[in-house]
Amino acid sequence: MERKRGWIKGLPLALALGPFVAALVFGQSPPPEAPAPGPSESTQECLNCHAPEAETGPPVRFESLDASPHKGFDCRDCHSAFTPEAPHTEEMKRAMPACADCHPEASEAYQTSVHARPDKKAGDHPTCATCHGGGDPHAVHIRGTWTRKQKVEVCEGCHRDMSRMAQYDKNVGAVESYDHSFHGKALLRFGNLKTAICIDCHGNHGVLTHTDPRATTHPDNLVLTCAQSGCHPGASQGFAVSGANHMNLRIAQEPILSGILLFFVVLVVGMTSFLFIGVVLDLRTTVFGKREPPCGRLVGALLSFGFLPIVIAIYQSLLQAGNPFATAGVGAVLLVAAVGVHAFRQRQARISGEVVLFDRMTLSHRLQHAMMIVCFVSLILTGLPVRQSDDSVFRAFYGFIGGMDVARWVHRVAGVGLILVFIVHVTELLVRWARHGFSIKSWSMLPTKQDIEHFVHLSRHYLGLEEEPPKYGKYSFRSKLDYLAEYWGVPLMGITGLILWFPVFFGSFLPPMAIPAAYIAHSYEAVLAFLAILTWHMYNASLNPRSFPMSRVWITGKITADELRHHHPLEYERLVREGQIPAPPAEEPSPSEPTVEPDEPAEPTADGPSPEEPPA
Repeated sequence: MERKRGWIKGLPLALALGPFVAALVFGQSPPPEAPAPGPSESTQECLNCHAPEAETGPPVRFESLDASPHKGFDCRDCHSAFTPEAPHTEEMKRAMPACADCHPEASEAYQTSVHARPDKKAGDHPTCATCHGGGDPHAVHIRGTWTRKQKVEVCEGCHRDMSRMAQYDKNVGAVESYDHSFHGKALLRFGNLKTAICIDCHGNHGVLTHTDPRATTHPDNLVLTCAQSGCHPGASQGFAVSGANHMNLRIAQEPILSGILLFFVVLVVGMTSFLFIGVVLDLRTTVFGKREPPCGRLVGALLSFGFLPIVIAIYQSLLQAGNPFATAGVGAVLLVAAVGVHAFRQRQARISGEVVLFDRMTLSHRLQHAMMIVCFVSLILTGLPVRQSDDSVFRAFYGFIGGMDVARWVHRVAGVGLILVFIVHVTELLVRWARHGFSIKSWSMLPTKQDIEHFVHLSRHYLGLEEEPPKYGKYSFRSKLDYLAEYWGVPLMGITGLILWFPVFFGSFLPPMAIPAAYIAHSYEAVLAFLAILTWHMYNASLNPRSFPMSRVWITGKITADELRHHHPLEYERLVREGQIPAPPAEEPSPSEPTVEPDEPAEPTADGPSPEEPPA
């Protein structure tokens, strides 16, 4: 018993000394490694003249050779025509290394390729050492150690050289077109290794021109090339010749596609410029006009000088010009200041009396609008970084949300959601049309002659030719323009998105130019939608000094009588005439209500004062 207790008493001491004993046993210095074997006697004979420090012949770095797959070779294993005697004869110098002795199949394929053609300038065409050793024949890399990105860089190293390619009538734009294709962006920008690279389509040792019937890129062989394992199984001829891997080249070579591109460029630049100029003019007349905006001139000025820099920053980012973050930072500071000043002024303000509310948006339309917000924001956040993949910030954000695999599915789910919302809304319109006896008047968002007159009137007001802006009814031409843009944008984005999602399926029956045309339309319409929502919709709904800080109708579905009187005076007058709103006292001033002659009242709907407000 005493012995057992003594063992127990010694246990803490053993545990305390254990780490020191282990460190003493296992912490000994490892035995010195055996020195790396040096060059063989035969190789050393050559290095006596060819070592870099000898400076008596073309330098050979034994370290590079020792790190290559050929580290066990002697010099004369490859340079069999050479003898140790110096100087070497001209016949020896003309002899090529015997790569074919060990790599006959690769050498035979290379001899039939375009890379084996005669040089117009020495070194124009690649050799084994050019691709496999970066120009150093003794630093050959094992193919399995190359990344797919490095393999692309090897090809682009020559094909990006404009002067070299021009001598052989090769289009240097092929490199840029690949870099900006689906394959190039996935690999080079987002690190997706499951995408096609140069050698997957063109081959490696036996590269042939696309006019050669044996080439994998010949039109007769493209289907097999695209449908190879891991790529696009089931690919058809229409898909294979669509040029999706070199989209820019395909567009430049096809006049119809060039025309489509020009149309969308003009559309995006023209429409966004038109909307931006309209916002600037509206801010000028609202903030600095005769009538003070409801939020006050100071808040209005802060809104103006805060909103515009943010819009400019977005343009800078899309055009990759200047420093958009500095511009956006200035705008953000001014907008925060506007919110702060407005909150300070409204801190002690209280609404007195009864607030009369009217239905403006139904629950169905508010849900549709909310769904559109979620889908649109998701589409922008997951689609814009792909289009602007050269921007490091966009790429970093793409990685933050999960990379290409996650973003791709979020984008597709959001696209399907947007299409479903559109279908639901169109169905509601058709049902409403049938309930009203198929009367076109049931579609209250269709433009009328009055909208054109209002646009002209407002333009004259912006230019100082009219003292007051026009008076609007239930809907202004702004709301209709915003709403009808969806009937162009959503179907266009939906159809082109489905084509790009299932290119093999649609390529089986659509013409070859359908895929690049869908790419152009989808890309540029996305930019137009983004800038229009930012420049036009967000301004009119939230940052307009007349409605700041935000119209809440899309949340509550209600609008107050005071908001009706200021923003929809003709509708307000109609409701007063019908007794739904008590008439204001005769002496009550209406500081922001225009005083032009009243226009024809808006058409009442069968549902009373509740309009069919679209989820625009």
